[in-house]
Amino acid sequence: MAPSPNHIAIRQLIRKLSNTPDGYSVADSHGLPGADYSSQQTTRMIQTGELVRVKVPGHFLRFVRTQAQADTLKARLTALKGKRIRKPDKAKGSPPVPRSGPLRRLVVALAAAPSGATRTDCAHLEACDGAFSKCVQRLQAAGDLFRAKVQGHEPRFFARQADAAAWKSATPPHVAPHKPRAVKPKRTKAPKVAAPKAVKMLKASKPRLAKPERLSYAEIHFLRSAAGKPKVQPAPHANAEIVHTAQTRYSSRMMGLGRYEVPDMPVRRIGQPGFSMTVGAMA
Repeated sequence: MAPSPNHIAIRQLIRKLSNTPDGYSVADSHGLPGADYSSQQTTRMIQTGELVRVKVPGHFLRFVRTQAQADTLKARLTALKGKRIRKPDKAKGSPPVPRSGPLRRLVVALAAAPSGATRTDCAHLEACDGAFSKCVQRLQAAGDLFRAKVQGHEPRFFARQADAAAWKSATPPHVAPHKPRAVKPKRTKAPKVAAPKAVKMLKASKPRLAKPERLSYAEIHFLRSAAGKPKVQPAPHANAEIVHTAQTRYSSRMMGLGRYEVPDMPVRRIGQPGFSMTVGAMA
């Protein structure tokens, strides 16, 4: 299978930049059509010995052609000042730092009022969908919000605990009226109608043959045919005869007859003396 043009273009870029002192990095292929295949191509070229991997903490992963280039680049990046410093890990149990944004600023401003802040007050913001719960949880963990909940009302968040308690005591619970469940009427089954006596007699008069034990297939077939309705075959016409044309190939012995049997109907070819198309002419 031939490689696609995107694979060929990214492979040429890797070979070109890997010969430079800075080497090739995945960031160099951002925006190109074959950027998604960069990791695949570098892995294959490392396995074939075309590339050498250079990894320095605080810098992007780079690839060069030879081991000498890799050692030189690694020493230069290690001594380089102003490299990225990894942030220290947070201690376990420490509250998350609330982020600053339009949603957080609106929640903090509404929570300072006596009415508090709710999800409905922030629904007009585009970032509110799925982010309101995270925002108030972070503010609660930091101690900047207090939650108040009354039955039948939406939860509210206040900047002071006293405002949350005052709203909770002044708001009566809202209980929806109980609606009795409608009882569905039971379905009435139609009464069973007894079958007429004539049908019962017909069913009883139908012969039923029990299957005999240890009989051959021919005997079972004979018993089944005997139990069924006999087939009535129409009798042949007395004056009928079999007629063959000049092109018909026929034998003196008719189909279905034995070797020494003679047909009951005469056989005559068209054109023989005494032939007639009238039925009964042979009689």
